[in-house]
Amino acid sequence: MDFDGIEALLSLPEFRVIYQVMSPKQLEFHLERRDPFIVCPRCQTCCSRVQESRPRCIRDLPVLERPVLLWLHLRRFECSDCRHRPWETSETFGERVKWTDRLYTQVRQEYLHGCPCSTLARRYGLSERTVFRWTFERSRGGRPRKLGRALGIDEYSRRKGHRYNTLIVDLDRGEPIATFKGRRAEDVIAWFHSRPRRCFKSVDPVSDCSPKLVPIDEEPNHQIVHLFRLGEIDCATDQSLDPRP
Repeated sequence: MDFDGIEALLSLPEFRVIYQVMSPKQLEFHLERRDPFIVCPRCQTCCSRVQESRPRCIRDLPVLERPVLLWLHLRRFECSDCRHRPWETSETFGERVKWTDRLYTQVRQEYLHGCPCSTLARRYGLSERTVFRWTFERSRGGRPRKLGRALGIDEYSRRKGHRYNTLIVDLDRGEPIATFKGRRAEDVIAWFHSRPRRCFKSVDPVSDCSPKLVPIDEEPNHQIVHLFRLGEIDCATDQSLDPRP
């Protein structure tokens, strides 16, 4: 089947359409990267042998007044030299993206111009909560989410010994606030620097480690050793994370 017209309509030059599914409620397009190989990140050798693949679902703007789902089939290659098996990545979409930027922008614009939330949800195949969150979430122009009085920092991994993430929780309410990749001090520092600068105008250590706080691991340089007061916010953090210049 010739998919040139669909590829021109989607305007995703990195991918080619390999299959389509048309139903009365939505359209599904299965995509694959045009390049049949990737460069091994370890030995810089071209890898063309496909080991396995996995699909990713991404929502896009409607076509023929029906919601569109893009299924990206990302492949895992095996290097013939070093036996490394890297996954291919997309330059168009981020690692955890679940919708296109054009869909996100279109939904926000229509909602801010007065289109009902329920109408947008039906038109684009989304939930009403998602439409509202896209429009008023903290990082997209809404009010910033307040930090708790005391924050706890810890690390976690889905599998022991693999990639670790950092978790920041509100110790008073026992609720998570944020999670991000990495567990090093610079990763946590970058997260604190991403907060509004007014939170760090007056930073003073008020006490040593609180009894109810625990170290995030056994290494001394990763222990939570100070409780900082950020205006009206108290934040449990590492001594090396002092946001003062």
